[in-house]
Amino acid sequence: MNFPGSRLPLGRILVGAALALAERRRGLAHAVALPLAAHGALDVWSALAPEAARAALPGAMLLGLALHVLLSVHVTRLVLEGEGSVPPFGLTGWGRRQWRYLGGLGIQTLAVTAAAITLSPVALLGVPGLVATGLGCAWVAGRAALLLPPIALGRSWDPREVFQRGRAAGFSLAVIAVIAPLAPTLLLQPLLGSGLLPLTLLGSLLAVGVSAWSVAALALAWLQLGPRP
Repeated sequence: MNFPGSRLPLGRILVGAALALAERRRGLAHAVALPLAAHGALDVWSALAPEAARAALPGAMLLGLALHVLLSVHVTRLVLEGEGSVPPFGLTGWGRRQWRYLGGLGIQTLAVTAAAITLSPVALLGVPGLVATGLGCAWVAGRAALLLPPIALGRSWDPREVFQRGRAAGFSLAVIAVIAPLAPTLLLQPLLGSGLLPLTLLGSLLAVGVSAWSVAALALAWLQLGPRP
């Protein structure tokens, strides 16, 4: 499964990511331990004290972002460097690598925001315009996502090199970086918003798993595309 003009074997990347995580399941268990524990605690808190949990929502969102950074760094290194790169239970300090990864997410967000502003006149053309705008933003998000794997590995990156790597694979990268994690998350909303604690916990477990899978797929895509001359 490839998009026209893409040199990225999308289907093989998505399946390969799942197989890589299954093969390194011990390291994966350590990588997801902290996010699962934190999300589980928040789910229990929301069930027992919903008003207090709603009041603490901004802090919970910041915690969720930090957990996503830690998970993404661990999973990228797990796939590209092996199980020895993930510390026990994913417990690690917040250092320069994590700050740089957070900055990379910020750059990706700014790029998507700029694309949305640029394409805003197209969005006024009705449903086809909204679809075109969404696809354009997803394309930009996928291209910009390629700067994240080298940051997770502690390597330097060059914007020009990132741009060259993603050439002719923009929509495949959009599937990996945007559609693959977003579509299952939307499907999980009935579980996450059910109000039933067992279903909410199951939804959080699946959401963390989907996030790990999409990060693993991005790492393999970055490796597959390789440096351009």
